[in-house]
Amino acid sequence: MHFLVRHFAELDSTNSEAARQAAAGEAGPLWIVAERQTAGRGRRGRVWQGASGNLAATLLLTTDKSPAEAAQVAFVAALAVASGQSASAYSVQNLAVVGDNIVASTDLYGGTYNLFKNTFRE
Repeated sequence: MHFLVRHFAELDSTNSEAARQAAAGEAGPLWIVAERQTAGRGRRGRVWQGASGNLAATLLLTTDKSPAEAAQVAFVAALAVASGQSASAYSVQNLAVVGDNIVASTDLYGGTYNLFKNTFRE
């Protein structure tokens, strides 16, 4: 499957941009990626701001599935991603000891990156 990617330096919300693109007739698959978002939103209207360096992305897809089926697929995919992210942070927290050097890329997901940058700073 071919994915088109639209990259922005800054957006209000990748989710809002996906809604605008869909309203304009875009059917996807389209990744909308922003270096920074100023009015991000998630499930249940939760709002946040995404600082530079964190991943802000939305995948616009169309499907023939019912809304209930599509929601289940999205939930399972999100659970799989979250499990992988948690596993990496959990591994570091439980395997590393004081004095260990941890070499990591800034390409880590935001939670692990912030854990290294702020919590394990020294």
